[in-house]
Amino acid sequence: MSIMTAFLEDRFRDNQVDNKYALHFITQKIVHCVVKVDFMDIEVAQKCSSSRLLLQSGKKMPVFTDARNLEKVTNEARVYGASKEVGDSMIAHAIFIDGRADTFLMNIFLKINKPVIPTKFFTNKELAIEWLKTFL
Repeated sequence: MSIMTAFLEDRFRDNQVDNKYALHFITQKIVHCVVKVDFMDIEVAQKCSSSRLLLQSGKKMPVFTDARNLEKVTNEARVYGASKEVGDSMIAHAIFIDGRADTFLMNIFLKINKPVIPTKFFTNKELAIEWLKTFL
């Protein structure tokens, strides 16, 4: 999906990018992404990435993703999320999830997919933000 296509589908207001997949905004020099969908395939992952890039305006930034709504992520979307293409626009990535079972599964993801940037999963939002602040 091109950035122009993402631009045409996104709603911009008050330094936010909002669409049917996610809400993106910046606070304290950290990009926040609140995922709205419960299923992420490669198309949704690319759309979220394009929306985030529009908001970042070419600046490399730490990213906080609230992924608590996600129930399923395809392997293709996981590989894309860990790729250099996505990581090149981020300094670090904190992913906020529910529960220990999710944390266990996500740590397996980190070992298999090996993101190109520092990436951690958190069940505590404040700890995730504090960790990201260490990269500023």
